[in-house]
Order: sequence, then structure tokens, then C-alpha cells
Amino acid sequence: MPPAIQKDWDAAVAAGRTTAPGRVLAWGDSWVDYQLSFAGVTIADFIDLRDALKELGYTFSAEGFCDFNKWGTITGMAADGNHAFRRRVREELEGLDPPVALVLSGGGNDSTRSALFSLLRDATGGPPVLDPVRRKDHVAELAEAYEKVLDDMIANAIRLRPEGVDPPVILIHGYDHPIPAGQSQSGIPASTVKAWLHDPFFNRHYRGADGKIDLPPARAAMKDLIDDLNTKLEQLAKDRAGLVRYVNLRGTIATHYPGQELKGWDNDLHPTKEMFRAMALKLHAVIAAHKAAVHA
Repeated sequence: MPPAIQKDWDAAVAAGRTTAPGRVLAWGDSWVDYQLSFAGVTIADFIDLRDALKELGYTFSAEGFCDFNKWGTITGMAADGNHAFRRRVREELEGLDPPVALVLSGGGNDSTRSALFSLLRDATGGPPVLDPVRRKDHVAELAEAYEKVLDDMIANAIRLRPEGVDPPVILIHGYDHPIPAGQSQSGIPASTVKAWLHDPFFNRHYRGADGKIDLPPARAAMKDLIDDLNTKLEQLAKDRAGLVRYVNLRGTIATHYPGQELKGWDNDLHPTKEMFRAMALKLHAVIAAHKAAVHA
């Protein structure tokens, strides 16, 4: 772990051993439910945000609650035709151990593979890389889904809290700025990694003279898309300031690896375990500040 965050991490871990910070409910995409097996290859020694929060002393429900395969997209959570997602959230909120925080992670899987391909203009047509109309509609759809899920969560968090217990804070986060290089430090098969972000750009002809992906326009487009999502999430949180907090994770990797950001990404979508820990510290700080405020 970079020295700049090692001290803060060690202090937070030590504090979690003496004073249990509480239970957290987290669900959504692979930033909180990272599948450790890809195409038959098991990835060892890897964590996600939920794992990092566990290392800080937080407790979680059974592993099956945060089900990436069922609820890996925010649009899927919002649709939830059989209400299984809402029912499971209510069950957890009604449990004997009220959570101190809910973490909602979504929007990333809604914006990869074919979804990303549909947002891109062909490189032969010149800039912009992202189709302006489709870009605006896509982000608006994500925001609408977030709004639906958040409002349902807020209503249940208030209604179902035990007497004398403060409702949990709800954390939403965007993502840091990914690099669609099609690489993996931990050995995930290249074909798997490239399908997420790399191939949509490559197949839209964003290629250099060497036949490889042209990273500058691809990185810029992903930055624009991630910034759009973060802007929407920040506004959603401001509109629901009573319980919802937006956590800005952008720039975490660039801060610790300036000019060498690929070192902080295990692959195109997922930071290294050290960077997930750095991001978990940001969530931890917001939870701790909320707990301190309600008990002041």
C-alpha cells in the first residue's frame, strides 16, 4: 500500500478491533461483490470495497445478500419485477442487528460491453467520441433508476428502524476514472477484460497506427461518462440530504499514482486491493462522521 495511506489504514483497522463500527448492507456491482473466478480462472488475493470495509471491522449479512448475478445493475434493481430485491432489503432492515449504513453501488455494469458500444460514435466520423444524445439519455436513465431505488430505501430505512435507533446513512458512489487498456495484473484472461471497455472502443475503430487501441480518446470518453454519473449522484444526494451521502472516489488512483495510473488498476474495471482500501477509507470516514453527528 502506498505510504501516504498506510498510516490511516493501520489506524482505522486498529480502531475497528477495539470498537466495532457496526453492520453494513451493501449491494450492487462488482465493486462490492467481486467474482473471484473468471472463465475458470480463480483470482487469489483480491478484494472489493465490501472486503475492505470488513477489514476495518464492519460486519455484513450473509454473502448471498449482495448478489452480483441478481442485482449487478442499477437499472435491474429499479426494475425488480418480482420485488425480490425490495423484499430482501426490508428483511435485512427488520433484522435484530440494525445496520449503520447502506452502500449502493451501481451504474458501472450498465455502461460496459454492448451498452458502452452503443454510446460511442465511430472514430471515422471524428469527434465527439460519445454520441451527445445517447450519452445524455443513458445517464438520465441511470439517475432515474437510482432515484427509484433510493427513495424506496429511504422510506423503508425510516419506517423499519427499531424504536430509539437512528436510521442508517445511505452511501452512493461513482467510480474512479477507468483506463480501457485491456490489461490485468492478477491474471484475468485478456478476452474477459477486453470485453468490458477495451473492445467497444477498439471495434469502433479507436486504434493507433500500431493497431492497438488509441487510449487518449478512449480514456477521455470514459472520464466524461464517469464524471456525468458522479454529477448526477452528487445531486441526488443533495436532494436527499437527510439520509443519503455521496462519496467521491474520483482521483483516488491518480493521487497515489500520478502519471502511472495503470499501477492502481488491476484491470479495466477494478482497482487493485490497495486502491480499494484507499477508497474504503473514504466510505468509512463518511459513516464515522454521520455516526458522530447523530450522537452529538
